[in-house]
Amino acid sequence: MSSLKKNFLYQAVYQVLIILLPLLTAPYVARVLGVANAGIYSYSHNVANYFVVFAMLGLEQYGARCIAQVRNSYEEMSKTFSELLLLHAFVSIAAIAVYFFYCMEVCEKYTNIFLLQSFFVISSLFDVNWFFFGIEKFKLTVVRNTVIKILSVVCIFLFVKSREDLPVYTFILSFSVLLTQIIIWPILQKYVSFKRVPLASLKKHCQPLLILFIAVLAANLNRMINKVMLGWFDKIIDLGCYDYADKIARIPLSFIAAIDTVMLSKMSNLFAQKQQKAASELLDASACLVLLFSFGMCAWIAAIAPEFVVWFLGRDFAETAYLLGILALTIPIVGWNNYIRTQILIPNQMDQVYSRAICIGAVVNIFLNFFIIRIMGARGAAAVTVVSYTVIMLLQTIPVLYVMPVLKNYFHYALFPLFAGLVMYGTVRLCSGLSNHLFATICIELLVGSVVYIGLSLIYLKWKKPLILKAILRK
Repeated sequence: MSSLKKNFLYQAVYQVLIILLPLLTAPYVARVLGVANAGIYSYSHNVANYFVVFAMLGLEQYGARCIAQVRNSYEEMSKTFSELLLLHAFVSIAAIAVYFFYCMEVCEKYTNIFLLQSFFVISSLFDVNWFFFGIEKFKLTVVRNTVIKILSVVCIFLFVKSREDLPVYTFILSFSVLLTQIIIWPILQKYVSFKRVPLASLKKHCQPLLILFIAVLAANLNRMINKVMLGWFDKIIDLGCYDYADKIARIPLSFIAAIDTVMLSKMSNLFAQKQQKAASELLDASACLVLLFSFGMCAWIAAIAPEFVVWFLGRDFAETAYLLGILALTIPIVGWNNYIRTQILIPNQMDQVYSRAICIGAVVNIFLNFFIIRIMGARGAAAVTVVSYTVIMLLQTIPVLYVMPVLKNYFHYALFPLFAGLVMYGTVRLCSGLSNHLFATICIELLVGSVVYIGLSLIYLKWKKPLILKAILRK
């Protein structure tokens, strides 16, 4: 099996696990902690995550790209790693210090919960995933993360018993992230060595890192500012419902992230080696699969949301179903955005295009939310999310057309998934009244939706992309 297939397999298995494990805990946590506590946790976690973003300084993508470009030389790779690690340490320590100042001096509500999130912020100092992604050693991170996540799930069931256990729940999730980052360090010495590098050598990384950092910051603003603003405006109940809708809508994007994480390193290496033909073949197949999958999941989630949310989370979270129907629209949009970013823009060092699109999208998001959240609450936040991601999609895609005209050939891949998704949605909603029991209804909807969409997709692939279909069936 090729390294690309192995890496995708590892990432896909891991993404399945990080989907299944939260699904095991979500009904339990939703009922034990309640809507308000879910909102408080989401608020604190998203604020803490901004400090993590500052600490990481865009290294997730820039670091992986730099390591991928020099991984054929141990000495050069060690030098690059040491430079990036030293720069990362300076920034991370500063971000951690500012976070503690925020908790002690600025934070007025839920201070104890914010302090428990500090383990999550400290974890950024030890995060070297970017190095392993750069050398395409995905198995190491997958095994480590899987073990820690399983242990955290066990701890949640053992120690979270009532609404008063929100601090315990926060500690388990926050500390597990820190533990995940620390235990990988002993393995580093097998692949790279730390070298003393002059501070002046860090300068060359500052500008490209700053460009990507601005983009990453804007992307996180775009993804989480809705939740933070709902917290600012004290709409904690709305935030609890919105947070679960956002988590469910992002489940399919985890699979797309598996493709993107593997393809970032692969495409960076192919473009660096000037292997344009191989790069084009991978881009073509990837575009087809990403669009098929994302449109299908969009229609599937939107169709089963009314019954699934009530059965899965309880009637207290009924509003989540409506929010999920809106946020499902972001799945194909974000899927395409991630494809353009990680497989074309970043590997080709078109960071400014990505940064500009993300920043404008974030500004649109914040500006609209400032007015709409006050009036419409979580529903307004969900609608604004769709608008902002659409703006980003247009601003990222249009510039790429000038340097990669072949991208125009990929657009027609969206037409069939859109048609098949609408057919599946209509079919599933027609089946919603076939049973008086929620669980039976959901099972019928899942079965009918899967058969309709997968059947139509196989016909389409057989007709338009027989080589991709053959590879899927074979592998």
